[in-house]
Amino acid sequence: MLAEILRAVVKNGTLSIGDLSRMLGASNAAVLRAIADLTREGYIECGLPSDSQSGCGSACAGCRALPECRLGSWRLTGKAAKFLDAG
Repeated sequence: MLAEILRAVVKNGTLSIGDLSRMLGASNAAVLRAIADLTREGYIECGLPSDSQSGCGSACAGCRALPECRLGSWRLTGKAAKFLDAG
């Protein structure tokens, strides 16, 4: 699922968690766990300013923006680009 999320971000740009869940046939919770894993492993990073009111906590924990979270708020890192180029 991790690679599918990276590809979906590249292909579709901004996606809500719900949209991505439907695309992948996965629960919102599973998608959020995958996003946390991708963040922790250095494949994506939060695109919101660190001083943003909603901000991005460690792996989304306690984020007030989470219900409206859109993957457009996330940036792929160089590590993700290399991974997708190799795959």
